[in-house]
Amino acid sequence: MENENNDWYKNINLKSGEEMNTDWWSPEPGKYEVKFLAEAGKQYEVTFERNGKPEVNKKIPFEIEIDGKKMTWGVTIGVSETSAYGQMVNLALKHKGVIGLNTEILVTGVKKERRYTIPEVVGFNHKETTSPKITNVEV
Repeated sequence: MENENNDWYKNINLKSGEEMNTDWWSPEPGKYEVKFLAEAGKQYEVTFERNGKPEVNKKIPFEIEIDGKKMTWGVTIGVSETSAYGQMVNLALKHKGVIGLNTEILVTGVKKERRYTIPEVVGFNHKETTSPKITNVEV
């Protein structure tokens, strides 16, 4: 199959984050009232070096608003329910999406030690609320 778009990368005008008016949320420890302006964006990858070896994190962006300021929160995709991603999944399950949702997010630590807690999903069990309960079934 012949590639018809050999010059896809030419004449492209790339913009910096500053030019795109994108502020990435990198909070200090504290309590934040967060409004979600959209559902999760398209997954992207961040490559970094740890102990001399390259590592890649997969992330998804959320457009948010805090104190009237629009920002983007890049959430690392994780597998645990207590990760920021796991809490976001539970938040979306609880509300059938996050667009327009206001919630509190607690932040502890800084940089690589930063942790997020969404109090309204602490103890939330999506399995109890999303699975239908079947009773009195005759066979």
